[in-house]
Amino acid sequence: MKTTKCNSPKSQPKPGLAIVCAAYNEQDVILKKLENIWSLWNEGITEVWIGSDCSTDATNSILSNWCKTHQHLNTVFYTQRQGKIKIINDLVQRCEAPLILITDANIILPLQTVSRLRISQVQYQSDLMGVSVNRQSPFTKTGIAKEERRYMNFENALKAMEYRCFGIFMGAEGSCLLITKSAFIPVPSHFKVDDFFLTMQMIRCGKRLHYEHQIEVLEDNPGDVKGEFIRKSRIANGNFQNLIFFRDLFFKPWQISAIVFWLHKGIRWTGPIWLFLMCISSAMEWHTLYMRILFLIQVGIIGFAIRSYYKPLRVPILRSVAHFYLMNAAIVSGFMAFLKHDPKSYWNPIKRHV
Repeated sequence: MKTTKCNSPKSQPKPGLAIVCAAYNEQDVILKKLENIWSLWNEGITEVWIGSDCSTDATNSILSNWCKTHQHLNTVFYTQRQGKIKIINDLVQRCEAPLILITDANIILPLQTVSRLRISQVQYQSDLMGVSVNRQSPFTKTGIAKEERRYMNFENALKAMEYRCFGIFMGAEGSCLLITKSAFIPVPSHFKVDDFFLTMQMIRCGKRLHYEHQIEVLEDNPGDVKGEFIRKSRIANGNFQNLIFFRDLFFKPWQISAIVFWLHKGIRWTGPIWLFLMCISSAMEWHTLYMRILFLIQVGIIGFAIRSYYKPLRVPILRSVAHFYLMNAAIVSGFMAFLKHDPKSYWNPIKRHV
């Protein structure tokens, strides 16, 4: 694999924090990302590694120009598509800092974020730390930005409660997580999801987790129905990979990890099964007026969900319910892809703006 790298000041000690980011065709966000990182430089950042995944837009040019005047920026230009997981695995090994902040190109870190992360890491001696992700996007009459923000707020609150009750949580958000280099274990190259793998690997190895609900980062949320369906399908594919890989954590009911998993992820991942059974059971009771109405309502919702994929809905309540059904359909799509065992670990991300 051929790579091209800019300045790397190896002679300087790096006792602080390294920021690691994979980028593919991120010309619309990468400059603002760099400006955001350097606005936080005095908070303890000592090195930055950005890997461009064979980008074909202006991403490489922007990185090269920035690299000329910022010696602590290290860029690796991959000449073949790798995917985020392979790039993160590679870049983490290149880092010298003991703390690694893995972040996406469209994540904005508010002031004091890095300082607070480092303080919390020292205080709790955590090997992996998750934070709250707030999805920012202008709400429209047809997009799903509001539904996605509502979902992320629920996820953040649920993980915070899991951590308070059990001392673990079901997956740090991969768009922004802190991990110690000594605890980092490379993610299998054929996996589709890295954040859940890293979190479960910490639990399996008996490492310390910490969830900082009070630390919030900002993420662009395009609110595109088709793009979100594809993203959720890919995540579902990766989730089923992790389900098999970490079956020792999830199928022993006396373990805390199994309890937390089935109360959180398990219910969601089996959601399509319950929706299907609900529809079938109501159809079998067609002779009952109440069940007949319930069946027709479900069929109507499914119809609206299919329509929303091709043409956005304007009625908020219909859009929300249809989005719920559509995202369950994405889980089914991801499961079918999982059964095909596609070894490719890269994808085209949703077009993002910050």
